[in-house]
Amino acid sequence: MPVRTSVDRLTRHLLALALLVGGAAPALAGPPMSVAGSATLTTPVTSDDVSAAPPTQAAAPADRAAAPAAPATPAKGADSDYKVIVYPVLAWLPWMGVDVTLPQPPPCTGCPPGVGSGTASSGLSGAVFAAFRWEFGRFAVSSDLNWAGATAEETTPLVNVKLDLFTGVVLGGFEVVKALYIEGGTRYRGLDMRATVGPFPEVEWKPDRFDPAIGVTYRPLLGKHWRLYTHADWAGRGGNGVSTVTGAARIEWVPIRHLALSGGYGVTTARIKGELERESIRLDYTFHGPIVGLGIPF
Repeated sequence: MPVRTSVDRLTRHLLALALLVGGAAPALAGPPMSVAGSATLTTPVTSDDVSAAPPTQAAAPADRAAAPAAPATPAKGADSDYKVIVYPVLAWLPWMGVDVTLPQPPPCTGCPPGVGSGTASSGLSGAVFAAFRWEFGRFAVSSDLNWAGATAEETTPLVNVKLDLFTGVVLGGFEVVKALYIEGGTRYRGLDMRATVGPFPEVEWKPDRFDPAIGVTYRPLLGKHWRLYTHADWAGRGGNGVSTVTGAARIEWVPIRHLALSGGYGVTTARIKGELERESIRLDYTFHGPIVGLGIPF
């Protein structure tokens, strides 16, 4: 009987505890939470977090597009755009024409009356140049030396003129517009003439002199490997006593950096007056013909 009473008392206590626990459980648990609800309650993302976040793959092309382009490598200058050129040889193949008046010859038995004068022309003759040109900024310096030799002959009336011509010029220039230079300097001319007119004795004359010179040069680029060269100058001291006019036009091809092949046409004409043994003497001459040669540009 005592054992049974103890079991009944224990049963009543357990039942009371179960009722107490069952009633308090809903208050302790609170409202039910779903999986979705738990996701919405995660820590919110702030602007600092966004800025700290690494860029996504989609932003990479935009970053690459915004990167500055690499600086372009300057294009190499044209082979024909040189500033210094030396012409070790320019061959000139001219024809020569002369008009000469020799001093009045002394009276002689059987000699026809009149003044010893006449005109004549030559076939293809020989001549050679050496020259250089240097350009710096808008200024230029150029020079050339020339030798030409020819014999002009006419049979009726008899005229025979052998002429060796030596010329040189030094010019300084200023570029007034693109590739066009106005120039000034001095020109030297020396000649050795041996002439016969009619039955009169041969006359030898060797005048030489320096004259002021003015000129113009135009040398534009025609392409990466091509350049046009044109030049003209006048030398003298005014009046119609002594003067020289020289001109040339050439095309230059630069196949490699330090080689220029040149070809064109040149002309020089002069009027010279003087005295020989106290007698007047006059010579007009013209050389004209093709020019070919090579230059070394830098």
